Amino acid sequence: MKMMKISSKLKSAFSFNNNVKNGSNKFCIPRQFRQDKIIFIHIPKCAGSAFLDSYIGFQLGHASASDYYKLDRSLFLASFVFSFVRHPVCRFISAYNFLQKTTLWSYVPEIRNKINLYGSSVDQVAKTISKTSELLTLPWFKPQHTFLEIGGKVAASRVFKTETFMEDIKILQELLKIQLRPQATVNRSSSTTLNFSEVLHADSIKNLESIYERDITLFGYY
Repeated sequence: MKMMKISSKLKSAFSFNNNVKNGSNKFCIPRQFRQDKIIFIHIPKCAGSAFLDSYIGFQLGHASASDYYKLDRSLFLASFVFSFVRHPVCRFISAYNFLQKTTLWSYVPEIRNKINLYGSSVDQVAKTISKTSELLTLPWFKPQHTFLEIGGKVAASRVFKTETFMEDIKILQELLKIQLRPQATVNRSSSTTLNFSEVLHADSIKNLESIYERDITLFGYY
């Protein structure tokens, strides 16, 4: 199957690094982060929207640890840096389903068209995608460790898991003494269940496990 390249215009829409380099004012570190000495790295499809909604009451882009570090090194080094991760295969399924259904952004149809070039179902896409696929440059499919690493090392004080979201929220509140609003359902397009075989064939799961091998090893999903 011949794959079309993702347009540079489309990729730039998701690049926080471009905004930093060009001096854009589109993104700034929330006042609450500065006040509480917190840096939250929002990895797509890992319950980050639900956390941000309950913590600061609005959503942020998917800036990486490196982005925050470049934007304000002193704050980054003085802050508790954390994130939520998710089993890579479960996250892949969730991302696919979300992008097939959402109407949140005007550019989604173009993204959907790119995804559909790899197959007409999540199983086909999971089987067809490779480690060099340009889909992996988009935040929803980008390996999770790339959001957290600086110089090849995880630059987070702690990494929590979506699978234990409610329990970890309690730990966060105890650690950081932060106030959270009641939890809302935000962008939760699928369950965190790990029953992949109900959705994907064995060879598709094996392919994704190979692509996201570092995430699986680094975050203990083996």
